[in-house]
Parts: sequence; structure tokens; C-alpha cells
Amino acid sequence: MSFVDDTLSVHQLDVICGVYRVLGLDVVAKTAYRSWWPSVHVWKNSGMDIDCWSYHNEQWFKGHLARILSGEFEPMSAGEWRRSLARGSNARGNFDSHLWQLSLALLPSSM
Repeated sequence: MSFVDDTLSVHQLDVICGVYRVLGLDVVAKTAYRSWWPSVHVWKNSGMDIDCWSYHNEQWFKGHLARILSGEFEPMSAGEWRRSLARGSNARGNFDSHLWQLSLALLPSSM
């Protein structure tokens, strides 16, 4: 009997995100990691992760892919990704606010 693993390994996730080990960039560790896309950990801790793929996420993805294909983008470190996603997103707050407004609209006016 064989079992199927329903999760991806860290290595598999790194391959999907285009993570590169770059020697000589970090003076202390002598090795740095850069990626074309944010790691799962960085994404999950950003405002971009709202537990579903939104219109905002799709627009960000298309814009980022266009920057990669045009040569305007260079892989970034995890810290650079955190700062970049923090600057460009309030998706979680917008989603929660919109959901709250929709929920209020469903309540009877007598409440």
C-alpha cells in the first residue's frame, strides 16, 4: 500500500517560487536567498493572503509577471518581499470591511 502526501516540501515550494541561493551577497552568511515570487511564509504573513484568490491578487500577479518578463524585476530577498507586499496591500482590511458591510446588509433593520 502506498500513501500520497498532500503537502509540498519546503524544497518544492522554493522551486515554485523561483528561489535561488546566491553566494557572496550576504557578508555575514556568505549566502543569500532570492526569489522571483514571495515565499509561502512571506505571502501568508502579508495582507495579500485573504484565504482566497481575489481580483486584487490577480492584478498584482499580472503586473508582477509583466515586470519579470520585461526584465524590470530582479529576484528579492524575503525581507524585501515583506516590505514590498506590506507597501502594496491592504487587501485583508478591504476584504474584511467589505464582508462586514455585506453582513450588516443581511441583518433585519429592526436589530
